[in-house]
Amino acid sequence: MSHYNLPIIPDDFKTCQPFVGAIHPSLRQLNAYITRKFKHDFVGENIVALTEYIATSKSSWSKGKFYLFGQLPTDLDTPLTNELLQKAIDVNIQRGIEYGAPANSFEAASIHRSEQIFQNLLYLLGRYYRHPYELMELYRPDGEFMTKFIEESCGPAISSEM
Repeated sequence: MSHYNLPIIPDDFKTCQPFVGAIHPSLRQLNAYITRKFKHDFVGENIVALTEYIATSKSSWSKGKFYLFGQLPTDLDTPLTNELLQKAIDVNIQRGIEYGAPANSFEAASIHRSEQIFQNLLYLLGRYYRHPYELMELYRPDGEFMTKFIEESCGPAISSEM
């Protein structure tokens, strides 16, 4: 049994500072934030949870829902609260108790994949909550972006005055 770390929601999100998204994003909002709104900040990130859960919701048998942690039917617009995430963990644990060990390697692989996708979702939610702070750090006056911008913009002018 793996250990799952639920995302830490900074108090600033509750007071809307810094506020660049929903306090509890839905899967649809999280996907838009990571793959469209701030896609350049998430280049190279593993987004398998977004891809898999959204693809599942589009299949004819799922009726527009995805199965959070492979067990809990969830709508794309349902806020991903820590309570919902914990419920998905609890349902998964309960199903493991009810059904026991996997019957074959295919079931074991399916369970492992479901765990990996859920872990990825937790990771992406953690990144979502840390992202505004990463942006503030990057763009502060002595931050990486501004330092590079000043060097590129003013570097030749400053060196020619000497």
